[in-house]
Amino acid sequence: MTGPARDDERRFACPSPALPPEDGAVTKVQQLQASIQGGTYEVNSHAVADAILKRLLPNDEVGK
Repeated sequence: MTGPARDDERRFACPSPALPPEDGAVTKVQQLQASIQGGTYEVNSHAVADAILKRLLPNDEVGK
């Protein structure tokens, strides 16, 4: 194909910036980063397993 792109180079434009998170969200992220870096972050394996099952199984089979 020759000539200018039909999308007027929008494909290379930067996406519009996301809205800044609320202060509480920033604080939560900072707390998570600190606990991960400090080695004190613990994963709740039951919550992870439940989340995986919710995505993979129909709603009536989760929790059996």
